[in-house]
Amino acid sequence: MKKTVFATALLCTVLLSSAAHAATGSTVVPYTQAHVSSITNYNFPDLFITNVSDTDAVVYVTFYKTNGTEANDGADDINAGDIRSDISNVSDWDETLSGPESVSFTLQPGKTQSVRYVPGPSQRGYARIEWTQPGHNTTALLATMRMDQFFVSGERATYIQPVNGGRPF
Repeated sequence: MKKTVFATALLCTVLLSSAAHAATGSTVVPYTQAHVSSITNYNFPDLFITNVSDTDAVVYVTFYKTNGTEANDGADDINAGDIRSDISNVSDWDETLSGPESVSFTLQPGKTQSVRYVPGPSQRGYARIEWTQPGHNTTALLATMRMDQFFVSGERATYIQPVNGGRPF
């Protein structure tokens, strides 16, 4: 009888601790630059984040200035800076996911979400991508950053930088 009670208690403890455990991960995008000098001369960093796991992941993205403070001044306004996000069409930014300091969203397995930082003033800094999900996954996301620069002349320059050395995190 004592062995049965002990075994049942041990099993309940293991099951409860497993259910309460959440996997987490994060990485830093070491350099971002967002610049606006006119309506025809600007550049923005776009992050493309893909869930490579088999479970939904809650993702948080925050942009920072070089001094470590959050890159946004708190206004959800293109003239003051904001973060825009889109899950279906990278040219159709969804204002409902915009936020003044960071953005969070649930990313389904195999789906990609894009996140763009649009500054009011020009800013250099870095970004942090964090995720959490139920379970014991050690990696869940894969990300890359695209930097588009548009010039007064109408020319455009683009470069792509893998995040975390192109490895899942």
